Amino acid sequence: MRSESLGFTRLELTVVTSVMSLLAAFAIPRFTSIENQGRVAAIAALSTSIRNASSLAHAQWLASGKPETIEVEGRTIKMRNGYPDVDSSGLPNTLPDTAGFSATIAPGAIIYKKYGAPKPEQCSVVYSPATLNAPPKILLQTPSLSGC
Repeated sequence: MRSESLGFTRLELTVVTSVMSLLAAFAIPRFTSIENQGRVAAIAALSTSIRNASSLAHAQWLASGKPETIEVEGRTIKMRNGYPDVDSSGLPNTLPDTAGFSATIAPGAIIYKKYGAPKPEQCSVVYSPATLNAPPKILLQTPSLSGC
């Protein structure tokens, strides 16, 4: 006698659902960790970009005779103590691309926060201007990687 199968049995569906649930239980935390690591890498890369742009602007400033502003690729950059200033015509003009970050100009600093971070204040880069005796401070704000 020949029987035709019209679908899955309840047992087969239960086994497949159980296997898929186990796979999801292991895959989702790994995916979350990878996403977190990507944000941490992005802010580290931005920190390096800020450091490099600041150094290049400083070199241009020295080569130009220490003016108040310099020209880099058609953009005017306001300088302070030989490095880009913290206003909108300073550091933001030295960085060609800050996609994925929001910039906030605070008194005495520019703060770049990563979009999509659970706690953006814990996933940011802070640029403080140069003083007469020291170059600018570039700080990564990642006290808890779970917030990034």
